[in-house]
Amino acid sequence: MSDCLPSVLIIDGAAEDRAALRRYLNGDYRILDAARGDQGLALYAEHQPDCVILGEALPDMSGLEVLRALSSQRSAAAACAIVMVTRSSDTAAAVRAMKSGAHDYLDKDTLQVVTLNLAVQSALGAAQADVSERQHTQDLLRESEERFRLIVETANEGVWTLDLNARTTYANDRLARMLGCTRSDMMGLSALDFVFAEDHASALNYIERAQQGGIEQFDFRLCRKDGEAVWVLVGNCPLRDAQSRIVGTLIMLSDITGRQETQRALEASNERFSTAFHANPLALAIGSFPDGNVLDMNAAWIRVTGFNRDDIVGKTTAEFGFYVDQARRAEYFHQLRQNGSVHNFEAAIRIAGGEIRDVLMSSDIIMLDGRRCLLSSITDITERKALEAALHLQAQKLQYADRQKNEFLAMLAHELRNPLAPIRNAVRILQLISMPEPHAQEARDIIGRQVDHLSHLVDDLLDVSRITHGKITLHTARLELGQILANAVGMAQPLIEARRHTLDVSVPSTPIMVDGDATRLVQIFGNILNNAAKYTNESGQIFLNVALLPTTATGEQRVAITIRDNGLGISAELLPRVFDLFTQADPSPDRATGGLGIGLSL
Repeated sequence: MSDCLPSVLIIDGAAEDRAALRRYLNGDYRILDAARGDQGLALYAEHQPDCVILGEALPDMSGLEVLRALSSQRSAAAACAIVMVTRSSDTAAAVRAMKSGAHDYLDKDTLQVVTLNLAVQSALGAAQADVSERQHTQDLLRESEERFRLIVETANEGVWTLDLNARTTYANDRLARMLGCTRSDMMGLSALDFVFAEDHASALNYIERAQQGGIEQFDFRLCRKDGEAVWVLVGNCPLRDAQSRIVGTLIMLSDITGRQETQRALEASNERFSTAFHANPLALAIGSFPDGNVLDMNAAWIRVTGFNRDDIVGKTTAEFGFYVDQARRAEYFHQLRQNGSVHNFEAAIRIAGGEIRDVLMSSDIIMLDGRRCLLSSITDITERKALEAALHLQAQKLQYADRQKNEFLAMLAHELRNPLAPIRNAVRILQLISMPEPHAQEARDIIGRQVDHLSHLVDDLLDVSRITHGKITLHTARLELGQILANAVGMAQPLIEARRHTLDVSVPSTPIMVDGDATRLVQIFGNILNNAAKYTNESGQIFLNVALLPTTATGEQRVAITIRDNGLGISAELLPRVFDLFTQADPSPDRATGGLGIGLSL
């Protein structure tokens, strides 16, 4: 026997059954056999066969026990198919076998040469697919882990993971640089080794809360290796294992030492605050609260409003007529008293000279020299509002143009439909007349095909018009999905056959009932099948698969219909627009696939 033949291991307690299985396999495989479960497992471990045919009755253990042992021994890279042979009366055993890892099962009482060989071939294919899927999943996992590693290693934040004893299990380079040490220096050390002694109590409280699942964000001081302090913004989340148990803590740290120093300097020096206030390009003013007397303003505020400082300091905005609408002024101060701040409040103001401008106003209540004050800003949006009005007008014009376009398409479709009916009838009459001249027959058939194609395009245009005007009516009913798909296949079959494609349809034998509009469902699946036929090179493969999905928590039953092909696919640039009206993969006028780019949109 050639070593390149697939190998089959037969494990069955009955010698006559093993002999029959050998005969049925017709010498197309290298065959090993075992009469006991332990012998079969040993042969499997030694030879790693391509397929195992397993009987249910063995002298030392049950077939299911052997099956579970085989399933546990199979590696992610090994493709071993398992076919279970059961008695016809024991359907439950067959079901258990499939759930335990068998790829197929056969009825021993009705076993034939053909069914056995088909089952082995099918199982071999399924096992190979399992291995490919597992390998793909592992590749994706490795890629995901590599992406995560790159993100963590290149992050501008420090990344720190601790176990339940608060010992370091990981630290990235950014964190090590923050603390003035190397990553290897940190591994295994307690987090408390990087905390000042006077901060140990608060650090321990934080770690305890984090290990109980708490998520927090706050400022904290850490101790560098050289003894200097580094202020960080700390955020955390728990690390969990596969059983959702907390096994540690992930901490993200941003160095905010500079910000802390700036904040303290600002708090300590009113002079520096004043410098920042007056140098700010944003129009700012300070007023007393709650009376609203103007205390100061910066150069930007004077430039926007045109007022002189001496004219308005000590006055309220009401006294120098700042607000055009006093009701808006009242609303502004009402929100300020209620919320403590107001942001992006739109109002009309009267600047020096009487000109009216639209502005966005924001105010916050702050403490300044021990008293409550208003820090307010204004942003002139007069030009922006004018631009928004122009854009709105342009949008209305575009909507009108779009509406005109849709009405034109609807009118065009109706006008095209009128002459199509008599042309189609004339073609039908010509088809009833015998034409001895082959060229005449060919011309008649060409006219018939093109009239059908043009009718389909016109129907699509009419559907677009109905959808645009909200006139689509769905006639829902209880439908059998298999029949719907059969009708869709029938609609696409001429094109599939013309392009010599192979269509593989996989539909469960049990009827699947759905609620829907039969015509529209056939249209949906027919359009997708037609696209698959159009955009797949000749002699391609198209697959139509139907699968029942697990019932949801709310008891909803679902079914997945998948259509795939080995054609051109959809480019990344086209994917976001694939369901837009008139979108096509090849919009050039001389494309061979035809159509208007309407099907997927419908």
